[in-house]
Amino acid sequence: MPRYPRNDISIKSNMISLGPITDVGHGVQLSTSKDIDGNLLGFRQNPQE
Repeated sequence: MPRYPRNDISIKSNMISLGPITDVGHGVQLSTSKDIDGNLLGFRQNPQE
């Protein structure tokens, strides 16, 4: 599954519907979505410095 770093994982657009945002510890948050072909995409937000 490809992962894409994001500055703000809570941003949603008209083209992407994110799944639930999960805090995995140390300020890291993860979420997933599927593209139009059904491929699973992962989004990761690292802690802000």
